[in-house]
Amino acid sequence: MCVAKVKHLSLLFFTAMVISSCGGGSDSAAPVISNPPIQPTTPTEPEPSEPTVLTGQFIDSAVQGLAFHTASQSGTTDADGYFSYVAGETVTFSIGDLDFPPVMAKQRLTPLDVFAVTDLEDVRVQNMARLLQTLDVDGMPANGITISDDAHNQAMGVTVDFASDDFAQQVESVVANAGAANTSLITSQAAIDHLRLSLANISANSGSCATATAKQGYVGEFSTLAHEVSGFARIVDNCTIEVSMFNFDGQAPNVRFYGGLNSTFTGPDSFGIGQRIEGQRYANETIILRLPSGKTMEDLDSLSVWCVDFNADFGSLVFTKP
Repeated sequence: MCVAKVKHLSLLFFTAMVISSCGGGSDSAAPVISNPPIQPTTPTEPEPSEPTVLTGQFIDSAVQGLAFHTASQSGTTDADGYFSYVAGETVTFSIGDLDFPPVMAKQRLTPLDVFAVTDLEDVRVQNMARLLQTLDVDGMPANGITISDDAHNQAMGVTVDFASDDFAQQVESVVANAGAANTSLITSQAAIDHLRLSLANISANSGSCATATAKQGYVGEFSTLAHEVSGFARIVDNCTIEVSMFNFDGQAPNVRFYGGLNSTFTGPDSFGIGQRIEGQRYANETIILRLPSGKTMEDLDSLSVWCVDFNADFGSLVFTKP
């Protein structure tokens, strides 16, 4: 009995000692160490990239001076009918307040595209072609159509219905006072004959892009000669050039990209590409250039940012194999 009691007391004493040594029964508990909560990190949003500015062309012959606007671009078509847009945008062409229906922008547009038809007998297509060709300054649409500032001024406050039977009466005042060679609307037959010929020429030249070129992938870097010109260019296919990281201060008149041979940008072997680019600053932008109808990469080995008024090269490059 005594032995059992001693063992019991010893066990109680041992247990009390263990509890005491571990802090049990003490007012000063050992500190509890815990890791601080992990703060969630906010993902860094990537810098938005600048949209690529593309070049399209309006054809009923090339139409110069036609006003255009998209969600991000605006201006007037150049001597080759070129306008600018960003992929996925619609473009609206106009003369003064006379708006043509908006159409999805693409590489090449004609009156057929504007009215989303394929039939040249559509009266709206005919009337659009009649108006454009009648307003041509010299009355000779075969050498290109030029819409003057006078035509835009005369069309201020004017709206028309291209499907109307009295379309000629609706545009009578505009046509009579636009300062063009024609002072009355040309016939539907004459307009459609010309448009049909223009479409045939497009079809004849449309194969140039599909034709392989040995220069595909050739690249070049612009020299910086004036107006902060810099950037790179790459031949995409037989009629397309991609200009990238392009810089230009825009402070010069009548500036365009020019193609040439052996870095010569005057004379019969040189030609303009795309629309005029003066009047706005370009900073690390991408521009897609389409060669004019009838031209291929065999017609150039050099590219310039060229001031037409002063025959000045602001920066140029020679395409070479990478």
